[in-house]
Amino acid sequence: MKKLIIIVGSIIALVIVAAIVIPFFIPMEKYKAEITAQAEKATGRQLVISGPLSLSLFPSIAVNAEGVTFSNAPGAKYPQMASLDRLHVSLKLLPLISGSIVVDGFELDKPVIHLEKNAQGKGNWEIEMSTSEQPTAAEPANTSGGGMDFLNNLTLDNVRLVDGTVTYDDAGQSQQISGINAAVKLPKYAGPMNFDGSLTWNGEKIDLKASVANLKSFLDGGNEAVTAKVDSSKVSTSYEGMAAISPALAMDGKVDLDVPSVRGLAAWAGTPLDMPGDGLGPLKIEGQLKVAGSTYSFENANLSLDDLKGTGQVAINMAGARPKVTGKLDTAALDLNPYMPPPTTTTERFEWSTEPMDFSGLKSADLDMSFSTQALKVRNITIGKSDLSLKLDNGLLTATLAKMDLYKGSGNGSVEVNARNDTPVIKANFDLKGVQAEPLMKDAAEIDRLTGTFSTNFGITASGKSQKDIVATLNGKGAVDFRDGTIRGVDLAAIAATIEKISNGIKSNGTDMLSSLTSGNLLGSLKAVGAMFGGKGEVNQETKFTTLTASWTANQGTIHNGDFLLEGPQTNDRAVLKMTGKGDVVLPPQTIDYEASIHTFAKQESGTGVGGTVRLSGDLQDPSPCVVVGSLCIGKKTKPQDLLKSKLENAISGGSKSDGKSSLKGLLGGFKDKLKSE
Repeated sequence: MKKLIIIVGSIIALVIVAAIVIPFFIPMEKYKAEITAQAEKATGRQLVISGPLSLSLFPSIAVNAEGVTFSNAPGAKYPQMASLDRLHVSLKLLPLISGSIVVDGFELDKPVIHLEKNAQGKGNWEIEMSTSEQPTAAEPANTSGGGMDFLNNLTLDNVRLVDGTVTYDDAGQSQQISGINAAVKLPKYAGPMNFDGSLTWNGEKIDLKASVANLKSFLDGGNEAVTAKVDSSKVSTSYEGMAAISPALAMDGKVDLDVPSVRGLAAWAGTPLDMPGDGLGPLKIEGQLKVAGSTYSFENANLSLDDLKGTGQVAINMAGARPKVTGKLDTAALDLNPYMPPPTTTTERFEWSTEPMDFSGLKSADLDMSFSTQALKVRNITIGKSDLSLKLDNGLLTATLAKMDLYKGSGNGSVEVNARNDTPVIKANFDLKGVQAEPLMKDAAEIDRLTGTFSTNFGITASGKSQKDIVATLNGKGAVDFRDGTIRGVDLAAIAATIEKISNGIKSNGTDMLSSLTSGNLLGSLKAVGAMFGGKGEVNQETKFTTLTASWTANQGTIHNGDFLLEGPQTNDRAVLKMTGKGDVVLPPQTIDYEASIHTFAKQESGTGVGGTVRLSGDLQDPSPCVVVGSLCIGKKTKPQDLLKSKLENAISGGSKSDGKSSLKGLLGGFKDKLKSE
């Protein structure tokens, strides 16, 4: 036995000595030349090993190569496509005897890879192999699985990539990833695999970690526990759950996303957000990610963006002709102000744009989403609980507002945009009831001149590719109903009395009458009424009303109203105030032609009462008010010579003789002296 032990020991010692000595007799330079020659023959590019190439057999079979470079394609930006300071590969010797492969060293030191596309879009990695090196026809697959059996005994003990760099150039755009470090540990192929690495991109270090519970099962299509984590100062995300890669991708696990600043992340990624407002700061999302074939879903999601917090779910199905997104999002409160531009004031005239609007995005995906919020704030407008659904089907967008609480009132409505054909068609229907006008208008436009409770409804349709096209094809109808309110800054009863005096020529002096007629107070107030109570008006004046109603129709951009009615309680010791109106607003050229009759009535009075008719006409953005006398309309632009006797007789001839004489007498008496002085 002793002799046997000595013999075996001697053999082992001889093998060890041979493993140490033999590499010294192997002509490595010859093999180096052969390796580089075969590489150039196969690829047409030069492989250069400028440093030493060495081989050792004990205690591990190891190969070392230094100064390795691989030339680039002709005309490329860099002379070398790839370079490597050092390559080290080592296999433990003794485990090979039992059929196991233990890689105790695989190191790539400072690898640099330059990827780029030329002007024709061809990548430098697209290498045309030599004809003699083309692969032969594939043999039938070995279904027994024996071809990969050696992997069952594979162990990766020390696999590392140190300080790598990758660049990418395409059409003048360049990207670089540097400081690439990676380490892989795999105790056995049918066991856990762990990856730990890092890299630097755009000046930020990114740490990467990943693990798979059983690598063999995972690569064979098994459903395995997987973890992945990306961590940096700009974004951090993680996944923990189950995953499979074949026959189709499948995932079911928890996802966390943490972005300190969405704007900062976008800027770092090279796509800064040119969006108004100061929002899009911190973003956090967590939930359950599920992937089944072509369907990706995110369930039990918790979302926070700036001060917005919400819960919900979303799913994307990629199987159809277009991706389809479905889901639901609920928020406690939604403040849109951080995402809106600051309010601006401009004196520039508004014109309808003729620039074609792009609706092509409505055909890029299908959508079926619902949104619910307890409160919504836009500028100073506060909207209560609201439920909104959005549906998009091959270019047809339907937005349905099922419920909206608005300033003690409620509303609902819908908007439809059909972009399936060449010319988009727009439809809208809305119904609001019991809304308090004063707080709404104050919050919406900083106007506190109208109080009361109002209801309104309308339905419209239009078509076109630009703003101008759309307003020119506007059709529809609607109505508004105000109850028990006040118009501040305008005393319609006083205006009625002034109109009465002017129309009947009570003033004895023509200059005074014309001055009264064209005064800023009277015409400014009339203009304020016509401008939807947006003028200056008089602070201490007001008009109370019990009813204000109107309906309208729209036909090819012309809006017509024929039944405006305002009725009020006793005002200025008169029992009733009544204002009626009718006219047109033509949207394409932005013009208005509207007449309103304003009268007050004493309790004992019958007939027309005190008052008259005023008209707003001309430019919709700067209408001209005037007082109607027969066929004349007397306003700021009225000249004394326009009130000549012949013109006035013609103007009032259509009225009764008593009315005509009364008006003519007063007007001529008032302007007689002034006309003589001209």
